[in-house]
Amino acid sequence: MASARISLVQGTSKDYEIDLTNDDGEAIPEATLVGAVGEFFLRALPTDVSNLLYFSTTANPTSLSFKCSTLKLSFQSADTATLPLATDTWQLVVTLANGDRLVAIDWSPFELTLGGVAAPTPPAFTNTIKLDHNYGLSDNYRYMTPGGSPIENAQVRVYYSSDYNASNLDNPVGVTMTKPDGRWFNAILVIPGFEFTISFFKPGEFGPDVTTIIV
Repeated sequence: MASARISLVQGTSKDYEIDLTNDDGEAIPEATLVGAVGEFFLRALPTDVSNLLYFSTTANPTSLSFKCSTLKLSFQSADTATLPLATDTWQLVVTLANGDRLVAIDWSPFELTLGGVAAPTPPAFTNTIKLDHNYGLSDNYRYMTPGGSPIENAQVRVYYSSDYNASNLDNPVGVTMTKPDGRWFNAILVIPGFEFTISFFKPGEFGPDVTTIIV
């Protein structure tokens, strides 16, 4: 049984091709898959009864389909748009025509990150400070290329530096995105007196770029 991490941006589309192999790591012959059914399960926990998302090759052939000795798993924007921002778990199972059950991918992490405008920043309380692209100086944390061009739709994540340095990245203080001009859509509220790490990342294009500040 193999494992594989899936990381998606909320509201985006992406395809994966999963090789189907036997216990010796050899590809399962295409002929063996005739009449087989593939199933994709997404759950908050493997022990849950209900699924957050479910595909099968019979009911959802555009989302899960056999391709030679692989399974093609396709996520559309509508599939990921309403899923919660969280790290859940997924499994891929193939049931052969003779009833044999193959766990192609055992329960593995499924991370969904912010993929749009974050919720409006709540009012600042007396013990919080709004951190945004203008903190300290105007456009101080605007996300730009080395050549000075703004970077749109990049993820901006703020962590306590102690968490970031320990690779505890599942619970950022706050998350937002960059506008077409590289400025943040929303401010992130932080508690003064701590060191924070700001991470900028546009998957496949820019970053991660990080900077550390004391508020």
